Amino acid sequence: MDNQQPFRFKFRVRNLTSEAEDDLAESSEMYFSQHMGVDFIICYEHGEDAVLTARQTIAKLRNHYVRVERLEPDLVTRAEIADRANVKRQAVSLWVTGQRKAGFPFPAVSYGGGLWYWPDVEAWLVTNDVAMHIDERQPSMAEIDTVNDFLNQQTALPDWSGSPAPVTTLLHTSGVVNAHWLIEQRLTELLPPRAAHSKSWGTATRSVRTGRFSRATSKTEARP
Repeated sequence: MDNQQPFRFKFRVRNLTSEAEDDLAESSEMYFSQHMGVDFIICYEHGEDAVLTARQTIAKLRNHYVRVERLEPDLVTRAEIADRANVKRQAVSLWVTGQRKAGFPFPAVSYGGGLWYWPDVEAWLVTNDVAMHIDERQPSMAEIDTVNDFLNQQTALPDWSGSPAPVTTLLHTSGVVNAHWLIEQRLTELLPPRAAHSKSWGTATRSVRTGRFSRATSKTEARP
């Protein structure tokens, strides 16, 4: 147990029912959100290894007939950095441009306003005394690739949708899913038509230091 450490995973899933949400929330520290019709689960688990712990969490979700599509990297915009760090957006802009506190991480994506990998930003915040500490570790990009390669290899799974027909469904239809492809997917979420930005993530509360949620009473929760 001495080698156990807390991990935070964000999975993109399908077939997430209200019953599964209730059961999972009671048995584990999991929180649920939906964006543009896509379901996500934030999981907090303890383990010695990020990849092994993620696979164990995937097995737990599958036991509740939830189909795990992929493990998502936690990519954040400047506005989301300001929200999580509990600072003004102007402060983040000064960090990004090097006008205040040198050494801010380079963005994972530089266009469209920029996207940063949150664990890199969080480590910088701790180093520069903006945040006190990191409560849980998130998987590295390499670990995300490994988990998604594992998911990609699960090419045929039972159809849990309730159809009586003996249907198998491909988890992925083309190529090996990796973190770089997921970055492109994150961009499509951030750069949709303006009307899409009116969709609400709900009113669940979250610690600005750690990005964690309080339990919400409905399916839709705040963006992690």
